[in-house]
Amino acid sequence: EYEHAANIVDLDHDGKNELIVVSDSRPDLPGMLRRYRYNGTDFDVEEIAEVPRDHMTFNVMSGKL
Repeated sequence: EYEHAANIVDLDHDGKNELIVVSDSRPDLPGMLRRYRYNGTDFDVEEIAEVPRDHMTFNVMSGKL
């Protein structure tokens, strides 16, 4: 019922890759765009944006605006 789109990229240009994951909504949970950063022993998780229930994400890409 849900999709996980992911990308590994250095979005903040600090020389370290982050894992960017979009989990689409399920009936019991909202969808969410999250960034995972490795801190040397584990991953720190940052919730960036909620995904509306009527959206589905197939791919995550980086780019410049």
